[in-house]
Amino acid sequence: MDESNQLHKESRTEFLDLNTKQKELSIFPSPWKYYIKLRLPSLVSLLKSSNQDLRLPCISLMYNGWNGHVLAKNYKAPQFVYGEFSSLSQYIEILNSCNRLKPDCKFVDLGSGLGKVNLLVALHYNIKESLGIELVHRLNRVSDAHGWIYNNFLKQFFNRQSKVEFKHADILKSFKDWKDADVVFMNSITWKAKMMKKLTYLLEQLKEGSEVIATTALPTKTLKLYKTIEVNADWGNCKAYFYTKSC
Repeated sequence: MDESNQLHKESRTEFLDLNTKQKELSIFPSPWKYYIKLRLPSLVSLLKSSNQDLRLPCISLMYNGWNGHVLAKNYKAPQFVYGEFSSLSQYIEILNSCNRLKPDCKFVDLGSGLGKVNLLVALHYNIKESLGIELVHRLNRVSDAHGWIYNNFLKQFFNRQSKVEFKHADILKSFKDWKDADVVFMNSITWKAKMMKKLTYLLEQLKEGSEVIATTALPTKTLKLYKTIEVNADWGNCKAYFYTKSC
């Protein structure tokens, strides 16, 4: 593990004190407040168990038992069909193919679901900011809870600089929040052509040098396709398309 990933004694001590920052939990409705309090001891137990790199095990533990398909089942429109890649390592394989995940990067996941990718990027790549935008309220609530755990505990424990934030919003109506993105990720496999056309128009307004990762080809002449890779998702095999906004 490199120096930036070393566990700091002060951060470790503060993290393992479950009484720190508890008053900030008042921002959550009671069920989520109790969920966080129940989840934290399990994370502490995991982190006490080893000094090895536990970033991915922490994410796996946080999302254990959550089913995005169930939480989104009453949303019938195609853009609300929930889907994930099969494993965290699969996400890492995709993200490692991106050129812009650097310390000054703002990463945005459009249709962020439970927020797993945002936490993975923050912990694994240590970028500046990781923003997830999701319209399904129940999915967004899970993201908020895990975002709180990251920002108030894991960020210090793993000595990360990344800020994680989740917004409950329509991605087509919230461009002001993500127009400054360096990397945009979107699992767009079920999104209809009309929506993709509107979204692609917005993506073409991103700043020069920005990159877009999508699971469908974009109807664009402005963004340059520079790579495709095969990925294994929970619905079957598909491709990830990598675009860049170049001069």
